[in-house]
Amino acid sequence: MKKIVLIVFSLCFLMNMSRCTHQKQISECIPESEEFTGEWFTPHAAFVKILLKDNGSFDFFNYDSVAGREVCLEGKYEKNQNKIILLFQDKKQINLSLSCDEIGNYYLINEDFYFVKSIM
Repeated sequence: MKKIVLIVFSLCFLMNMSRCTHQKQISECIPESEEFTGEWFTPHAAFVKILLKDNGSFDFFNYDSVAGREVCLEGKYEKNQNKIILLFQDKKQINLSLSCDEIGNYYLINEDFYFVKSIM
């Protein structure tokens, strides 16, 4: 929870807000199936994002610092209650927890990643 608060605080600080209205209570939630699919992005690092598709597959866009370019990794995902497991083609996986706040924003988070559901 401390990590989430720090990220929310830093976003408010970067937006030069004297009183941040984005500091919301974030909790685990169990969404409907359609709330998983779509684009999930990392604030202030728009090239790091996930596209979860209706057919159970995903595209994970990240930056490869060795190659010096954006890459797209593909795979399948599984969902279980408020958990998403990204299963990459090379057999690696990333486990993410789904959280939401009281105004309906959704987040996929773990110790390494922080994604926000795109509303578009």
